[in-house]
Amino acid sequence: MIDDYLNEFLDEEDSELVKEENRRPEWVSDANSSAEAYEAIQRLFKRKRMYINGHKKKSDYVKKSLYQISKSEVASEVGVKMQPIFYTVGYAAQLTLELNEKNEKLATAKDNAIKSPRSGNNQKTKKQLVKELNETTEKDKINSKRTVEDVYAKTLERIPLDVKKAFKLV
Repeated sequence: MIDDYLNEFLDEEDSELVKEENRRPEWVSDANSSAEAYEAIQRLFKRKRMYINGHKKKSDYVKKSLYQISKSEVASEVGVKMQPIFYTVGYAAQLTLELNEKNEKLATAKDNAIKSPRSGNNQKTKKQLVKELNETTEKDKINSKRTVEDVYAKTLERIPLDVKKAFKLV
């Protein structure tokens, strides 16, 4: 019921993505650990994508483990040893293929994140920022001085004539 309500807000493309995420390959089965391993890869993929989305500098990717999914990471997530899950079981080839596909997507996303131009003040040099700050400060001083002068002039205009004479402003 709630799911139907929320699906009304999804675009057709978004709903296709949700359906695609919920669809599991044929080799995934609940009878063995393939389902757990497949789900672990999906969870790790989402975590690594979140990391990539939040980090745009090349220095953020010094360690490969920050943006790539390792076999040992999947095995520890599932709670089994790496050797049987990736080498001896019948679905090992498909699981390795799934892992490699996800790692390729993550590598592409990382490269795109690094290549994407920085926006705002991140792309400016220190000299440009200092120059911009000084210009803005000067403009602010001029504007505040002008504002004070305008307020003073309006105040003098609005003061009654007898008060002006009392203060010897006329």
